[in-house]
Amino acid sequence: MMTTAKHLSAVVSVFRWAQQQGYASTGENPLQGLAPSKKIIKKTMVKRRPFTDDELLKVFGSQEFLAQRDHRPSKSSSRYWLCLICLFSCCRREEAGQLVLADVQEDEGIPFFRINDDTAFQQVLKNEGSRRRVPIHSALIKLGFLDYVKGTKDAGHIWLFPALTRTHNGLSDPIGKWFSRLVTKKGLSDPALVLHSLRHGGIFKLHAAGTPHNIVEVLAGHAASGVHGKVYEHRELLPMRLLRDGLERLKYDEVVEALLRR
Repeated sequence: MMTTAKHLSAVVSVFRWAQQQGYASTGENPLQGLAPSKKIIKKTMVKRRPFTDDELLKVFGSQEFLAQRDHRPSKSSSRYWLCLICLFSCCRREEAGQLVLADVQEDEGIPFFRINDDTAFQQVLKNEGSRRRVPIHSALIKLGFLDYVKGTKDAGHIWLFPALTRTHNGLSDPIGKWFSRLVTKKGLSDPALVLHSLRHGGIFKLHAAGTPHNIVEVLAGHAASGVHGKVYEHRELLPMRLLRDGLERLKYDEVVEALLRR
């Protein structure tokens, strides 16, 4: 709803500008009041909450999710790996969905995701702080993610998830809807549990595990804050091992075990 409100507000502003420039009739702006107020939006929006470990196991350990695993680029493999990237990387779903194979790189022998806004691929980011490098979690490697990357490269693709089709809500919107249906099917009816909840839960776990606050900000793609925030504006200069050590505090051991038992 917040995105819709922003678009409506922008339309109202454009019409107001058109009136001021003499391109539209003066008088009352017919679009005024069309966008809901921030107060109304705040009241009606459902706040997301993190999954508990038991809830995560219900979803990721389910036969429905396990059936999506495929090392070849396909609709099912997109569901499987994109959801796991969100779980183990604390990234936004669209950041994962718009990755190209060239965004899977290596530094200091450590594989990582380059989360970027390359206009050649219509990649977009939420803000300046979203541009970052995120190590590929050891759990993803253990589960065979790099084999999927190799298979997708060998098939001659450019995108990490070539089966995804861009919609007005981005590339990953169908994955988010599929994930929500799966969550409901597993008996979790709380509307606050969505794909984006994985990001919230991961960030919370990183803090709870004692990961330095500034490292969590970098991994999550949040704007730098605090007295020493300026140092972390040059995120590309941070040692990859430092970021890896921070991310590796994020653990979902029972989920990994369930996925490996397949």
